[in-house]
Amino acid sequence: MLSASHQRLLFFSLGLGPLLFGLWFQGLPGTSATQWLEQLRPKSENQTTICEPARQRQLSLNITDKDDKFVSSLRTEDLALTVDKNPTEILSLETKLDEPLAVVILIDTSMSQEEVFPQTKLAAQKFVEWVFKSKKDRAAVVTFAGEATVEADLTDDPNALRVAIRQIATQRAPDYVVNGTAGRGSPPIQPRRQGTTAMWDAIWASSDEILKPVTNTRRVIFLLTDGSDSSSMSRWRETILHTALNDVAVFAIGINEWNELSLVGRKNLDDLTETTGGRKFLLKKIQDIPGIFAKIEPEIRSRYVISYCATTPPSPDDPPKVHLELKNSQLRESNPRLLYRRYAQ
Repeated sequence: MLSASHQRLLFFSLGLGPLLFGLWFQGLPGTSATQWLEQLRPKSENQTTICEPARQRQLSLNITDKDDKFVSSLRTEDLALTVDKNPTEILSLETKLDEPLAVVILIDTSMSQEEVFPQTKLAAQKFVEWVFKSKKDRAAVVTFAGEATVEADLTDDPNALRVAIRQIATQRAPDYVVNGTAGRGSPPIQPRRQGTTAMWDAIWASSDEILKPVTNTRRVIFLLTDGSDSSSMSRWRETILHTALNDVAVFAIGINEWNELSLVGRKNLDDLTETTGGRKFLLKKIQDIPGIFAKIEPEIRSRYVISYCATTPPSPDDPPKVHLELKNSQLRESNPRLLYRRYAQ
């Protein structure tokens, strides 16, 4: 038999207690009692995170071993993902092997490339011959100096690509001086960009106008340049972010007559390729071309698609940074190369 004081205490706990508990939670911004209790409830190891479709995000990852072979044994538990330094659960890991490609072969035709242009054209032709697969892949040829020009639109015909590459030449400004002799033509009345290099503009246009509309395929820019830019209206950071958020990976071959890129050119290509999930190479001699393509082919053809749940709405102006790390010590010992874009969509 409960005493009178005990009966009053029991009445309070069963009646007013939950009421006051609910009123207290109403004062917590963005939190409900149900959400709080849900956080306290222990999760089983096999419980799957429920993610609304609007919050689902994907991230492409290529991983190759020290011999530049695609690592096909990766598991979800081998990876640690952080988004803006916040640990983020990986919902799934899908393997995509021998994917069809949509590629823009983007060729620098500015005057800085004149001495090495035969090697540039040869590298572009060999990409079509060795990497491109007819009836499966599609590619476009775009050249740029002061302006970008589509020499061949997206096609699965390798012959059309070869013809387009064969016909291109470097662009010379009317007042460009060669061996002490000025080029023909009157000086322009208004300033023009002819003979200059607008690399960032060409990358933006290739990503946005040619590759962005393409779906269900791997989107790649294959860039041949010395990495310098002298006249783009697009800023370098905005261009790199825009390309990465369009899920376009840039693979660049740096080439110039000195066999060594300038500090600016090297930094431009390093930032561009790393941020978009691509890779940079330096072409010093023609004999290097087969080895470069032997590395590029598995890196653009096969990948993993990581699915995860975003915690914040997307912000094109300030997208969250992404970082992937290998937790598997055995894989780490093989010194693998991880290629993935560094910003979340």
